[in-house]
Amino acid sequence: MSEADPSPASNEPSSAVAGPRAEPSRRTVGLACDQCGYLLWGMRDRRCPECGRGFLPSDYDFVPGAVAFACPHCDQAYFGTGRYGRLEPFVFSCVRCGERLSMDDTIVTPAPGVDPMRTVAAGLPWLDRARLGRFTAWRKTLVLALFDPARLARAMPDPAGGCGGVRFGVLTILMYLAVMFLPFVALVAFSVARAGGLGGWGGGGIFLASSFLLTALFLLLLVPLWGLLAHLVLICTGRRAGGLSRTLGAMGFASGCAVLGAVPCLGVYLLPIAAIWPAISGIIILRHAQRVGWWRSVFAVGLGPVLVAVGATLLFALPAYLGARISLGTARAQAAQARAAALAAAQTLPPSAMPSTHGVTAGLRTFQLDHGRWPAHALEAIEANAFPATTLCMPDAAIPRVLADVPAGGTGLDRFVFLERPDARLAISRAVANLPPGVVAHRLGDFVFTYHGVNHNGDGRLWIVVARGEVGADPANGVVGRGLVAGQLDGTIHPVTEANVPAALAEQNEIRAEHGMPPLPDPAIVTHERPK
Repeated sequence: MSEADPSPASNEPSSAVAGPRAEPSRRTVGLACDQCGYLLWGMRDRRCPECGRGFLPSDYDFVPGAVAFACPHCDQAYFGTGRYGRLEPFVFSCVRCGERLSMDDTIVTPAPGVDPMRTVAAGLPWLDRARLGRFTAWRKTLVLALFDPARLARAMPDPAGGCGGVRFGVLTILMYLAVMFLPFVALVAFSVARAGGLGGWGGGGIFLASSFLLTALFLLLLVPLWGLLAHLVLICTGRRAGGLSRTLGAMGFASGCAVLGAVPCLGVYLLPIAAIWPAISGIIILRHAQRVGWWRSVFAVGLGPVLVAVGATLLFALPAYLGARISLGTARAQAAQARAAALAAAQTLPPSAMPSTHGVTAGLRTFQLDHGRWPAHALEAIEANAFPATTLCMPDAAIPRVLADVPAGGTGLDRFVFLERPDARLAISRAVANLPPGVVAHRLGDFVFTYHGVNHNGDGRLWIVVARGEVGADPANGVVGRGLVAGQLDGTIHPVTEANVPAALAEQNEIRAEHGMPPLPDPAIVTHERPK
């Protein structure tokens, strides 16, 4: 800030520097009303005398040293030498009268000998394309949008600013897409050159062209829609400085910040920034261009991206959700089918049940004939070689067993078969000791032995052994077993499907009752640990 001799200032603007309207547009002659264009040089009052709109000198940019800021108390003049031709410091004490004042308290006039037309700082470069050239004007405007959006907003004329901003946004988007698609075009061209002709250009060229056109159409429609939505929010939330064209211009200039995504080699890494930066720049530009509060600007500019993000999320999430629901329904249907198949299979006897039961039944009858009694425990029949131990484990049972899984008097059945006779007798005695008094049935492997208390010369229909799995043999499907095969005293074998097990068991218990014998439980509930 530099001092000068006092220059007169009055309440009324000088005719040399003030007038009813600035031509050709606002800001081109420095201090002009943003709303009506009335020249405000030399005004003490901070309201436009034509339209009543308020203003502050700090809202304007000037050429450094081209404007005089006079103390309203003593007319001491100061010249703005700081950035944008403003006073620095902004608040100071007058060197003549000692009054404390700020730049916004001063009376602003062109500096002596300075044409008012030359007081204005460089305006919006995009509107000075004829002098700067199109590319330079675009580059300088883009720099403002990226790094000084507030200054860009203050330089926006109205109504021309709207159209200029939209054109700037359209050109920037097209340049962005051209750079983004250039590597793919080069790749297709390289492939065509390698192929030695245009035969391969058809499919790749059509795909690239259609992708470019669709993307361009989407983005070109997105910018004006963004501006329309932002302006609608401003209309609904209060007053604003300009019309729709000013809001469209703000969104058009802000959309240029997305060009960061087209930086070669780094664009893919800058995409998150390129998606956020236009919104931040748009908030700042719209706030200054329409003179609204921060919350209104944030709401107006942010609503569009939020709606786009929500819409994109739904667009991708809804098909995924529906696909998951369909997959879940298919999985449930398949599980139901598998369950039904398992339940149906449960009604079918294991193929090995019949021959295994026949062998065990015959072995028990042989043991009875040789010893004149039934074995105290099925292990005794195995020790006497009445039937092999492997017969007791059916490989096609609901849950196949192995000999090691079958307890045999303190050891496994796989080891029992290799014990010396004294050790085998000891294991048998342990197993017999675990049987309760008056035992009716005990299990060994997949077989339940029910010969206890049966007279060897008695009713031939009595069951002496039953091939039957344990309860919960297939917990996943709730299957108890796959039916049973009963070996009778007369040596015959009777298969019973799962559905007929209750009836067959009731009939067997009626026969046992005729001979004064206790009823048999369902063999499925007879376990190694709990003989009945």
